[in-house]
Amino acid sequence: MSNVRETIGVFRPSRWYRNSFMLLGSLLAVAILPDINLIDYAIPIALAFISLSLMTSGNYGINEILDIETDRQHPQKKHRALVTGRVKISTVLVISVILYTLSTLLVLNLNNWPLTIAMLLMLLSGVTYNVKPFRTKDIPYLDFLFEALNNPIRLAVGWYAVEGAMDHPFTLISSAVGGGAAVVSSEFYIPLGFLVSFYFIGIFLMSSKRFGEIRLFKSSKAEQHPGEYRKSLKFYSEQHLLYVMMASIISFSYLFGALSYKYNIDLIILLPIFIVWIIWYFILAFEENSIVKDPERIFEKKGFLFFSVLFISTFAALLIIGKKVFVFL
Repeated sequence: MSNVRETIGVFRPSRWYRNSFMLLGSLLAVAILPDINLIDYAIPIALAFISLSLMTSGNYGINEILDIETDRQHPQKKHRALVTGRVKISTVLVISVILYTLSTLLVLNLNNWPLTIAMLLMLLSGVTYNVKPFRTKDIPYLDFLFEALNNPIRLAVGWYAVEGAMDHPFTLISSAVGGGAAVVSSEFYIPLGFLVSFYFIGIFLMSSKRFGEIRLFKSSKAEQHPGEYRKSLKFYSEQHLLYVMMASIISFSYLFGALSYKYNIDLIILLPIFIVWIIWYFILAFEENSIVKDPERIFEKKGFLFFSVLFISTFAALLIIGKKVFVFL
């Protein structure tokens, strides 16, 4: 039974909660697109979430296989089931292929091509990050810049789970222009600004993960240099990563403010909550054996988890109710 649990653990279902960020994309679609009722799209959203989770678990399986040798140099990961041989490589490979297949079949069954493309981008992201000759995880700065792409991809999956399931996706029909009938079409693409802003959040989270990894090696007084575990860590310092963390979060804040002004000024209400969240996150980043390097360990910090849920729930509620507070602006 323990072997079954360890095999399942290779595919990191404990990180599926990260895929819930796609729901923000669905909420954005409801808030921006005309005449959309979230309940009407509950089934395609749920199926998209399942497909996305299967796809990311497949990526994790391939990642575990290709990282066996480098994980041996990590003070904690060297005890993982695949590294120690408690789980076979062939087993993980077969299950990864099955997960990829199920994910692809599920999304194809939705007959939603924009969503299918977004899901394939998640697969491509995993391949370029892990597999040679690309393997961007070994290239300094490109490692977290590429991994951060998963954030806007998740957002796009959520958006197109709704938009792609509409009766007439991509087309808006209007008439009576200038007294005569006219047909005007415009594509309902997810606003680029939201993709870029969530990309900056991804950069912040991934660079803080590298920051936590470097600090772990220092605090554990490991004999190995961090670069023996992850090649890109040879080129980083805590100071450089802090610069990236601050630059990315400032960029997100500026862009999100502009998007709030354009789409829903009430989102400004999130500002004080966001400031507290960032301060709290930086405090966690400086803790010994910080959770920022292990996203699934967020459940260890109940207070921070609750506050994060409060933050996201407030964001979701403001999107759903629309502009109700600052109506005079």
